[in-house]
Amino acid sequence: MKAKKILLIIICILIIIIAIWAIREFIVCHDFGLNKSNPMSKEEVLNLLKKGSEYPNYYCTYTDDSNFKYEIYVKDNTYSFNLDGELKMWENYNTNESIMIFKTKDNSIAGISNNAHKEEYSQIHLSYTPITTDEYKYLGEKEQDGRQVIYIETNDNGFIEKYVIDKETGLIVNKINYYKRFLIFTVKSESKRDIKLDVVTDENVARPDLSSYTVVESE
Repeated sequence: MKAKKILLIIICILIIIIAIWAIREFIVCHDFGLNKSNPMSKEEVLNLLKKGSEYPNYYCTYTDDSNFKYEIYVKDNTYSFNLDGELKMWENYNTNESIMIFKTKDNSIAGISNNAHKEEYSQIHLSYTPITTDEYKYLGEKEQDGRQVIYIETNDNGFIEKYVIDKETGLIVNKINYYKRFLIFTVKSESKRDIKLDVVTDENVARPDLSSYTVVESE
């Protein structure tokens, strides 16, 4: 009799643990409050994203999982890319000039190239190529942080990515990836971008002064 009670207690504990796990998985993977009444096709979303890639003036900042802070200034086909307050890359798509900054213990190096070009299916270091190749699903739209955004999902044989896109500008404001921990727990990784429109000045994207750098020019 005592053994049956112990077994019953163990079974109840397991049921509770499974229920907690199932609720957690649902919360992690589910996007709440989405309106699905006005679905968009893959082609419509790609056109919207292309509009975003051509948006002429915005500032974007985000922090990655390692707590590095990224800042991107975009104005009139020129952009400046900063990491933790220091310039790392500058590109001018009007002249095809690109400058990459490297710092060592003893030297600061500026690598210059004249082959800069916009990558297809990309918004300044954020690729959305999976939308063109993987299984596509429209999830819905909602108001978020003062913007009307749409959620879409791509599925590459079980590898799921979600994109959150500003419906007005076409700019990606978040990219969500999912992966498994200990084979059973789903972990959500976000690349949430804080975007400010039409605030970038010529000074923000001015060609950097390289007088204190060792300049290396590529062919």
